[in-house]
Amino acid sequence: MVEQGETLSEEDVQMLKGLKVALAAGFPEEAPTQMLHVYSDALERVAEAEARLFHLYVHGRLKSEVCPVRNSSTRPVPRRNDSPRSSSQ
Repeated sequence: MVEQGETLSEEDVQMLKGLKVALAAGFPEEAPTQMLHVYSDALERVAEAEARLFHLYVHGRLKSEVCPVRNSSTRPVPRRNDSPRSSSQ
């Protein structure tokens, strides 16, 4: 949605022209709204799949490489921000 004071992009204008043509050709007014719901649902599913796949294949691998499993006999290695500060700071 365009807020008051914002201008439309060229893509917005082209989309509105296409909508005008579709309505003039006899599309009912609720048809574009139905299609927007379909596109919205489909893009939501794509985003969820991307997040799952990233977590499964990238995040999991990075997590296991950066922070190997620790057992109780080893001390955790401090991360950059966790390193102790010198007393001069």
